[in-house]
Amino acid sequence: MHYRKDKHDQAVFPELHMKEPDVGAIARSLVDAGRFTVMELWLQYWARGGNADILEVDAFVRDVPMLKGVEVEVLAEALNDLTEDEMWS
Repeated sequence: MHYRKDKHDQAVFPELHMKEPDVGAIARSLVDAGRFTVMELWLQYWARGGNADILEVDAFVRDVPMLKGVEVEVLAEALNDLTEDEMWS
């Protein structure tokens, strides 16, 4: 982890102040653009070990905060998989 010192000689870790990506908004924009369907996203999420059902994933994509913590991380990995697959096809 990189850090710098502030004027009071205290460590400042910029990574701790970075905003987390909005996985739901990213998924929504990709689904709305027709890059893939919620079903395709859910299948990839499920294949990676996600526990939510398709209705919960669909709600999350539509800005209802149904997923939390690890489930959001798994969904982000599924998004990465789907967008990487597009790059190579």
